[in-house]
Amino acid sequence: MHHGGSDPRFGESASEGRKSDSDAVRCFSWNRQWVLHLTLVALFLNCYGYDPYLRGQELEQTAPEETDDGILSNVPYDYHQLEEEDPEEEEIEIHYHGLLYVPRIVVMLLLAASHKCKVSIDLLQKIVHFGHPVIALLYTLLHIPNFLSYELRYIGCVSELFWSSKMFLYAYQLTVVSPAAERLHYLIAGALALSLGTATHPYIAELGANYPAISQYMVNLAIALLHLGIFQPIIFCGTCVPQEKDSKKTQRMNYGRFLSDNATLLRPFLSFLSSDDLFGVFWQLFYVAVVFTTLGFLLIYLRTSDLMVTSFCAQFLASALYFYLEEPIVARFSLIMQTFVLATGLDQLCTLREHADSMVGTIGFTFTLINLQTYAYFGLLLTLWNSPDIVSVVLLAFNGLFMIVLIVFRKWLTLEPIQHDIGEKMFSTQVTTIA
Repeated sequence: MHHGGSDPRFGESASEGRKSDSDAVRCFSWNRQWVLHLTLVALFLNCYGYDPYLRGQELEQTAPEETDDGILSNVPYDYHQLEEEDPEEEEIEIHYHGLLYVPRIVVMLLLAASHKCKVSIDLLQKIVHFGHPVIALLYTLLHIPNFLSYELRYIGCVSELFWSSKMFLYAYQLTVVSPAAERLHYLIAGALALSLGTATHPYIAELGANYPAISQYMVNLAIALLHLGIFQPIIFCGTCVPQEKDSKKTQRMNYGRFLSDNATLLRPFLSFLSSDDLFGVFWQLFYVAVVFTTLGFLLIYLRTSDLMVTSFCAQFLASALYFYLEEPIVARFSLIMQTFVLATGLDQLCTLREHADSMVGTIGFTFTLINLQTYAYFGLLLTLWNSPDIVSVVLLAFNGLFMIVLIVFRKWLTLEPIQHDIGEKMFSTQVTTIA
């Protein structure tokens, strides 16, 4: 019997338990960081995925045609009495690209429906990452004969399913795996990875056009294999990462406070800049740095909802300025801002959702609407007399109205718990007088 002391065996067991708990927490944090960083690298590489058959058609259209029409290049055109075409009579040709745009829409619905049917995300990731290299290899082999252009279109359609699936899965992984207090930062980092990949892709595509060894077919195959290699440590580390559960009230209050207070610190979204050379790529990277530095600096002072409204207003003003000035630099700034707006919007959706399980359907529906915007624009163009100017005015008016709605309802987007009663009780004083 021990008097006035404790059993040393209990002290050793307690210290060992605390040590094991700290090691487990350190292991969880380390694995989480690895998963998030590898996901950002995979998201950056995913921007290099592009349909090579369509890229070949673009190069054929942009290449100058060597035709001998009997007109001397050093003689003024007026000498030959050429008939000037009336620009108003030109009809706008719409390229629907159904084999590329439709798969982006369908695959989002398939992923959301599969998860609704109790298919796990891990199984979907394995199907996508192991199936994509097979399709990329088949695409490369079928490219060798020159008479299989008809088959290449359908192989490109299947390949687009995998590219869009990876975009969805990586965005979902950043949303779910990242800690709630740091989720916005990782989503902005993912948007930055998208912008950097889209900015540097034209130079890689230009090298592939000049050197067949690094053609777009080979780039797609290499990226599919790299994604498969990156996916292996993600599987290993992801099994040890606990997912955030928003069902507990205490956690929800803390998440709402941290998400709304930042002091605690594609590919579908950016168009392919096919005409950029190395000099243009450099300036595009400079624009990306300027936009993300400026808007990212506001993270210190603004809440998530305020940052979303501010970035959307900046993007709207840039679009309106481009419509008025027709300056390409302003358009590039506007395109980059779109990814930043997407990151803040996804984080705001995660804040408003109650359960993490419903994020698959939420992100899938969001990406479906993003991919539908191409055909929505085509529909407006056909409805409004094939006039891009009228369509631009209508879209700017709608976005301006939506911007006003965001500004008016901004305070309802913030989920920071406010406790007025406690504050009033803490600082209230009572004055009494003695008669």
